[in-house]
Amino acid sequence: MEAAIILSVNDLPAARKISGAAGVVANWLCTVCKLFGRESTYRTDFMNWGLKDPAVLRKHAEAYRDAGSQREQETLFEAHGVRWSEFWRLPYWNPTRMLVVDSMHCILEGLVHYHCRHVLQLNSAYAKTKEKVEFSMAFVYPWSVYDTNYNASLSGLQQKYKLSEDDEEQVIDIQEILQYPFECEGHHCLDEASFFKKLHTCKLAPLRYVCTSLKLPMTTFTVKNGRNVEIVAKYKAHFIELLLNWVSFPTFIAFVETTNTLLIATPDAPFPFRQCAFQSAGCQRRNYQIYTGSNQNINETWLD
Repeated sequence: MEAAIILSVNDLPAARKISGAAGVVANWLCTVCKLFGRESTYRTDFMNWGLKDPAVLRKHAEAYRDAGSQREQETLFEAHGVRWSEFWRLPYWNPTRMLVVDSMHCILEGLVHYHCRHVLQLNSAYAKTKEKVEFSMAFVYPWSVYDTNYNASLSGLQQKYKLSEDDEEQVIDIQEILQYPFECEGHHCLDEASFFKKLHTCKLAPLRYVCTSLKLPMTTFTVKNGRNVEIVAKYKAHFIELLLNWVSFPTFIAFVETTNTLLIATPDAPFPFRQCAFQSAGCQRRNYQIYTGSNQNINETWLD
């Protein structure tokens, strides 16, 4: 009669002992992969973990068995995390494939449940938390220097647009939002709704100041009696609409391969552009030129 061991089913401490592997509190975290050390405990890049080679494990186990002293064995074990096991007498023994998950402890007693819900935080509470999205700049715009004399230029009826000492920081925040990727493919990109929502958290005075610094027309349109009527911009929604139009307006015209230059047409001022236009033109880290109505060229470098 012939017999063979196909699988060895144990709880984790027994699996380590029977295979001669380091215990559950050792730096050798697994009998299958090469993860080592406490710093690797929460690694999720499983494609980079690497599988242990059973031939190498056998070599280390035999070296442990043939060591001339206990001190030599301890040195070998500290270096490789492998002791001799009688299973290595089996020529086909492969602990990376034949030590299988103990379903009773792992599933029925809730180890997988605990690991998924409490260690990896794959639970409903975490799912309800909003991830903070980090945006990279789609472009860098040459903003004018903050005008400290802006308040003095306001008329009596415009005093509600007066900037306070703390508003300079919010002006910078608005300018930063305007440089985010807009209406392009990808998770870290603003659509019209999220753009409006971000700017709506800003105060009225800084929104108007940014519109003024961009020399935008202080009028917008509304529908009245079935037709568009031009009105003076007064409220936050009006100024946000003006900034939305500023971001949305331009598209690239042509990319000159010989000079690595992208030509963008704007009416009277250097407008920004959509990140998707640059990506579709293949213009990452190349120069572009913005042609204004006065034929003044502004040269800048595309940023990822």
